[in-house]
Amino acid sequence: MAYRFTPHTTGKSPAELLFRRASKITLPEYTYMVVTKRPRTTMPKENREIRITLTRNCAKEHDVEEGYVVLLKKIKERTKTVTSI
Repeated sequence: MAYRFTPHTTGKSPAELLFRRASKITLPEYTYMVVTKRPRTTMPKENREIRITLTRNCAKEHDVEEGYVVLLKKIKERTKTVTSI
């Protein structure tokens, strides 16, 4: 929308050339902000490696004992017969 109402080098905007009349819309004024990077928080290499090894796809130990009720995944058996020709 801002493109249509911005005057070009001809002195008229594309909307004025298209509709053959002056537009009543005022364009918004933009202000520029300077953004600075924040310093990256660094963790000592040893602590980072320990954290990665503890959290990366590791199996957790469970204290399952005899007599506990556990759920098992039921594997579906193949129902179609395979015939070799």
